Amino acid sequence: MNERVLFSSMKVQEMNVLAQSIHPNLLFSYYYNPKFFFNQDSEKERFWLALTNVYTLYFDCSSFLFRGTNGGLLRHLSFYLSQHDGQMRCAQDLLKFVYGLQELRSWYCHNMHEELNYQMDRVYGLGKDLNGIFFADPLRVKEDKVDYKNALAYLEKQTNEMIYCMERAFTLLKEDYAKGDAKAQSIVEKWNEEIIYWYANQQDFYSSAIRKYYDYLYHDLFRRRPNRKYFSAFQKKCSTLIGRPTRTEASAPSELETKLLSYILTSKQAVNPITYFMEVLNLHQDDLRNFLFQEAT
Repeated sequence: MNERVLFSSMKVQEMNVLAQSIHPNLLFSYYYNPKFFFNQDSEKERFWLALTNVYTLYFDCSSFLFRGTNGGLLRHLSFYLSQHDGQMRCAQDLLKFVYGLQELRSWYCHNMHEELNYQMDRVYGLGKDLNGIFFADPLRVKEDKVDYKNALAYLEKQTNEMIYCMERAFTLLKEDYAKGDAKAQSIVEKWNEEIIYWYANQQDFYSSAIRKYYDYLYHDLFRRRPNRKYFSAFQKKCSTLIGRPTRTEASAPSELETKLLSYILTSKQAVNPITYFMEVLNLHQDDLRNFLFQEAT
């Protein structure tokens, strides 16, 4: 197993610790679990596995940084970093690299043939750099084949620069936020908003919280093991009371998001996201208790 950032969660965990030192509920990534390669894997297999891992990190486990109600937190962090470091190139290339990854991964997962690699020059965000990846080094690879060794080295270099930029931004943000800087406070609030919007759209968190709350109320009401017969109706009642986020970037936050945000901003320590939903459900305890009692009796 290779322990570089492309194949290890250790650096990601360090970034989460740094984020939480700014505010206890901030995250860089949620449950990043990279796939690893074996020594016998080919350079081609290593490259596409590495790219898939980086895509997973940014678009699955850290999607609240790049997709969001405020245009994505990454835009705010990139601008913030460029204000501190002036012409620092990586701050300007932050978004281009991430969306270049998206296009590259899409090309691979949609089963495009290597013979079409001339099209890769048109991928948004990476552009000319892709020529150096997908057109072979004639001194190393013959017959104009893809130079996957060079491709992996490039991807690792760009990924490390990306991590450095984020780490630099987090460190500066931490210093300014501790000083009460208004811009830093605004970014931290937007960061929390993005995480809340992401949490609120995770069906697993939502369903788990409702199931736990159902079990709690049922046992409290009837002092026996919960009967699943009434769970479906209970779940619909919960959705009616607290809603689900269906907004676009321009629309207003749902009641669920508003309450979750209020809870997360006032919390002094990190809380499991399922607990956020439980707290919101608890605001409607009387209604839910009465509903379940009527359903089950």
